[in-house]
Amino acid sequence: MQRKGKKGKEAKRRDALFFHRIAKDKRNGRILADPKHSNEEIYLLFPSRKLWHSFRPTFRKGLTSVDLNAKTLFLTVRRLREKTPYAPWAIRLNQLVATVKKCVLDDKNFEFPPPRVIAVAKDRAKKTYRPIALFDRLEDKVIDCLTARYLREVLDPVFLSSCWAFRCRTKSSNAPTTHDALNKLLQLRLEKKQLYVAECDIRSFFDCVSHKVAIDSINELATLRTNQLGASENVVDERALKIFKAYLNSYSFRKTILNDALSRLRKKKDPAGEFPWPLSELRKFHDESSLDEIGVPQGGALSCLVANAVLHKADEALDNLCKEGGERFEYLRYCDDMILLAEQENICRQAFDLYVQELNKKCLPMHDPKHPGTYGLSFYDGKSHLPYRWGPEDDSIPWIQFVGYQIRHDGLVRIRLKSLKKELRKITSTADELIVFLKLSAQNEVLERRIRKSKRQIIHRFRQKLISMSVGRMKLGLVRSEPMPMCWASGFRGLKEKRVVFSSLKILDRHRERQIARVAKRLKSLGTPRYGSAEIQSQKVHKFYGHPFSYWGQFK
Repeated sequence: MQRKGKKGKEAKRRDALFFHRIAKDKRNGRILADPKHSNEEIYLLFPSRKLWHSFRPTFRKGLTSVDLNAKTLFLTVRRLREKTPYAPWAIRLNQLVATVKKCVLDDKNFEFPPPRVIAVAKDRAKKTYRPIALFDRLEDKVIDCLTARYLREVLDPVFLSSCWAFRCRTKSSNAPTTHDALNKLLQLRLEKKQLYVAECDIRSFFDCVSHKVAIDSINELATLRTNQLGASENVVDERALKIFKAYLNSYSFRKTILNDALSRLRKKKDPAGEFPWPLSELRKFHDESSLDEIGVPQGGALSCLVANAVLHKADEALDNLCKEGGERFEYLRYCDDMILLAEQENICRQAFDLYVQELNKKCLPMHDPKHPGTYGLSFYDGKSHLPYRWGPEDDSIPWIQFVGYQIRHDGLVRIRLKSLKKELRKITSTADELIVFLKLSAQNEVLERRIRKSKRQIIHRFRQKLISMSVGRMKLGLVRSEPMPMCWASGFRGLKEKRVVFSSLKILDRHRERQIARVAKRLKSLGTPRYGSAEIQSQKVHKFYGHPFSYWGQFK
């Protein structure tokens, strides 16, 4: 079985439910019964789902199922909390609200506890991992989310149009997305006869941000917003700034990761595992004592704000250069990824050098920029590229990549290879888990398991699981303008109505069918019952799962 990143509690519970319906299993039964895997702490704060229906809006008005449920839950809680204030869920919800208010408004010495660190595989060949920090207490999660939301909404008007990540929706427009960035690049390709492109990648951005730099950046944004409104006092609440500082103080890469999480990783998961950290490059910017105050917790809502705050000065410098210079250029930044496009190479190089200077001021190390030279597979291995020509000529690079997409000079679009490989591994690992589970389930006398579904039913359930993961819970006859939410295809909905390389998407479809056939072959050697329960009716099982359920069919 392939090694995977550690799953969250809710994901473990979903997998346990999937396996438990196939075979009787004490371990999965324990997971389903264990409150910590069912998010019971959250469920106990709200009324039962059967009470929602009377508050569900009559008209969806373009809302997705996720947004509709959120709106329904909000209306239900707001009304029932007043009508039934002594209901157990209402009492618990009021207690949580009181705890959050006390921590945020009254506790002058509020601190976040050290977060729990999860190691997520980054490069399997090099055995490198990415540290994801999570707070276990519910009140800490709520404070993190609400503070991030407040700061984003207050500071969003300060950010420039070149900043595309984690923006807020306005009355006149929705928040920009990666798919909007794709459309912008395609538009530039049509308007310009020739373009030079430069890319710069910061090394382990969140692990290399100094606490001082992050705090100073937030304070500068607060001052800019105050001046923008012409206010006499700071418009950003001081408590929000203190909570942001407490968030940073709860974590340090050297202390939290290298001194603690690394030993747990090597002891429990991978003896050769590493959390990469460019220590030698950081020592060029910091003395030894300040190294203990470097690193931002990844995974929290406040971490999304850090990239925009720290790199705002770079956005500002490039915006001023573009306005002052005679020749314009385009600069797009999504979180810590950026791309520069200009009609002249020297203009592109000038903007690139200015961006590097701003990174040095923020004490951020970057991958050494190189000229890609002749186009080949080695081009995609590079992180930072000096200006190169984007076009069909022999001395040009035909493809550029940004925010998960790759765009050819003639407007053809495809998904980057890294994202495709990740999805292929996910499909394979899902099949691996089922095969291992079925193999162990046949050993009744050892593990006290019993397969209680027929071969046909198991294959159907597995197929439906893969379809839901890839394209959502599709139904025949359902007409949609874009892929369904909460699935893999939704993450690349910008491909809709574009000229797309469908061959890579068809590879995913073929691989999915191969894994289904692999599970079916394994089932032949197991003693599955000939007739299972009548839960799956014959009319629900299609003889052919084609275009509507395929990867490529979502963008056709």
